[in-house]
Amino acid sequence: MRRPLLALAACFACGAVLADGEAAASEACLLLGLAAVAVALALAAREGRRAAVALGAAALALGGGSADVEHLRHARAPLRALIDEEGGEAGLRLVGTVRGDSVERDGRLEFVLDVDVLERGPREIPMRGRVRVEVGGESARPRLLDGARVAVSVRLRPAKGASAVREGLDGYAYCKTARLLEALPADGRAPVREAAAALRERIRLTLERHVLPGTERALVVAMVTGDRSGIDETTAEAFRASGTYHVLALSGAQVALVAALLAAALRLLLVRPWLQAAATAGAVAFYAVLVGGDLPVVRAALMAGAVLAGRALELDADASNLLGLAGLLLLVDRPSAVGDVGFQLSFGATLGILMLTGALTRGVPRLPLRAEVGVAASVAAQLALAPIQASAFHRLSPAAVLLNMAAVPLSSAVLLAGGGVLATAPLGDGPAGLAGDVAWCAAHALRVSGDLGPLGPWLDRRIAGPSAGLLLLHACGLVRPTGLDGLTPKSVRKKLKQPSFAAGVHRDEVHAGAELLGLELDEHVANVIAALQPIAPQLGLRTAADAA
Repeated sequence: MRRPLLALAACFACGAVLADGEAAASEACLLLGLAAVAVALALAAREGRRAAVALGAAALALGGGSADVEHLRHARAPLRALIDEEGGEAGLRLVGTVRGDSVERDGRLEFVLDVDVLERGPREIPMRGRVRVEVGGESARPRLLDGARVAVSVRLRPAKGASAVREGLDGYAYCKTARLLEALPADGRAPVREAAAALRERIRLTLERHVLPGTERALVVAMVTGDRSGIDETTAEAFRASGTYHVLALSGAQVALVAALLAAALRLLLVRPWLQAAATAGAVAFYAVLVGGDLPVVRAALMAGAVLAGRALELDADASNLLGLAGLLLLVDRPSAVGDVGFQLSFGATLGILMLTGALTRGVPRLPLRAEVGVAASVAAQLALAPIQASAFHRLSPAAVLLNMAAVPLSSAVLLAGGGVLATAPLGDGPAGLAGDVAWCAAHALRVSGDLGPLGPWLDRRIAGPSAGLLLLHACGLVRPTGLDGLTPKSVRKKLKQPSFAAGVHRDEVHAGAELLGLELDEHVANVIAALQPIAPQLGLRTAADAA
């Protein structure tokens, strides 16, 4: 087998996808037992096709069993059980550690809290769990950094669906005013995260001081720190239409650039190869934490660490195998990540480039600056990502093949220019301001490349795809004499509890749709019913008039 780790990662991912998340503990144990048996068979075969098939079966069973274990652990989490029993109860106070920096969205403060204590009146109950907190009201809201300790009074509701499992969320919490949010002294539980958060905030403030305000500044901050909260929706939508939104999320290109610059500097200092590898790998790992630790960055950091280790040991490594290794490590830690769109885009684009670029450049004349390789890599990435973009975003961007050739190097230029601002900041406002102007120009060029996509409808093709909620309501309308007329959210909830009704519609996707909109399920269902009723005849549904 030429690329065993890639094949094993693919089998593990397939197993995780096939898991329905509703298995009992006995079924999870059975799958894990089958995986152990398959490994034993592979060891007995030692080599050859039989061993490869047995290892693939082991990975498939292990992926399914691990995904079931993850779902069971999420369903039985102590905080989740409490919310299910007493959800909606007011007067609860949560104490915990903030995970990731807080963001301001639609006039509300949002952050994720790792809970370790629940206070109910005078009682303090040790508790483990994670919630997404939303703080409303008109009071001034503080900026909370990753690793900060806080206490907040909230009302809780359960988090359901596949997205809750992926994010490890047990519930959603609402705090009506920032006056019920209290910052607590740091306790040193997460020193690396706290140090990274403090440095990230200092970098953000430095960039805000020396780069002119506006969308360009937000792009510089996003490229350097990974914080995209300052990018307005209009700009984000333009990048989506251009097929270049991925450059706003730090990933392999930025990690490779940071690793290459640091390794080059260490070589100039004549540092020994093994020390170069260790120092660069450590710096890349800290960089991944600094910019938020999203899946694309972690994937790139793992691959970079493996490459550096191989070079230090004078070993050659297949890039596809390294991609498989990174995928295996991420999926073993969190099998549900296979359903994360960021995971799919990152691994899909990288795999497409690795597997297809060579074939696309075969027989093509060599162009100046090896432009044919850039075009082939862009085409390869888009071919690999087209199914994901169509299913997840219901759009295809033909312009991305060319626009990516400008957006990818421009994003690196913005990162370098932002680094220049930080390097010149100690020299004073003059040099830092000049570097800030250079960064602004690079960010403006990147913004212009993103604005080209929406120029024509043929550059942004929309792919229709009904949601799980729409399919369920359509099925409800088909079986009722009056169609959608008189259909209530209560009736829909009853249908949801019947596994045989619209069995092809995943229930967790229906709940996830409401959660993504920040609505209760009943409110979401009522909105969709109201939107569908005027077009019921076009959908092939009867109405109350037909039944009369």
